[in-house]
Amino acid sequence: MSDLPRGLRDGPVGRLDTEVGVRRLGVVTVGMFVLGVLALLACGGSSPADPHTASSSKVPGFDEARLTIHPGTGQGNGLNHACVLLASTPAQHEKGLMGRHDLAGYPAMAFTFAQDSTVSFYNRDVPIALSVAWFDANGAFVGAKDLAPCADVAGCPTIGSPAPFRTALEVPGGGLGAIGVGPGSTVTVTPGCGA
Repeated sequence: MSDLPRGLRDGPVGRLDTEVGVRRLGVVTVGMFVLGVLALLACGGSSPADPHTASSSKVPGFDEARLTIHPGTGQGNGLNHACVLLASTPAQHEKGLMGRHDLAGYPAMAFTFAQDSTVSFYNRDVPIALSVAWFDANGAFVGAKDLAPCADVAGCPTIGSPAPFRTALEVPGGGLGAIGVGPGSTVTVTPGCGA
């Protein structure tokens, strides 16, 4: 007779004081481990790999927005409900993409303003070239310009919109046409990236 209490000796896998019972317990333990690993993989595998369906921004200090671009004539298909970085506060406007080498998988950063704005944009401490497009209060394209990279120094060149704007989009240099932005295009920016 074993020194194990009766509940452990005669458990669901059989008697643990026999070789068969110990083997069964090993099989059950390995099975539980495998099920646990599969559950972790299933949960991790269902998490979105791209930011379009992620629930929070991949760039600390910024929010996400749902961007829809209706391209102008000859601008391609545009973006249909893409998730972009959102800069909607003065602090976010000031920070922009400073210090970043990329947009963390987002196609653009949208700068939104509550009132018409004429603020200038610069590329200080942004090591990549950017293209900027501006849109008026109705979301209509106002203009676009390119910005070369500039070190973290005073005196970086600035660019401005040809007319007051409410929304500006920054994309990697030369990338506006690929997302359908140009003359005749319109945009809609809605906070959050919900479906």
